[in-house]
Amino acid sequence: MNDRYTFEQGDLVVCLTDQYGNIPHLTIGVVTSVPNAFALINCMFNEVRGSFPTHQIMHLDVWQYHEDKEETCA
Repeated sequence: MNDRYTFEQGDLVVCLTDQYGNIPHLTIGVVTSVPNAFALINCMFNEVRGSFPTHQIMHLDVWQYHEDKEETCA
């Protein structure tokens, strides 16, 4: 499995979608637990808890790395 899908409790993550009315795009949250299923990760964003697909969240440090790369290329 790819390392970008390896989440652990306590990891800081960014919400990559704007499909949730109460969780704005690019909100920072925390992983609350990792179920046995690899496709959903339990997170909390702004006091909202839920299970999120791995393609809708990204580790905060990975997101920041890519943001920094885009700024240096611009």
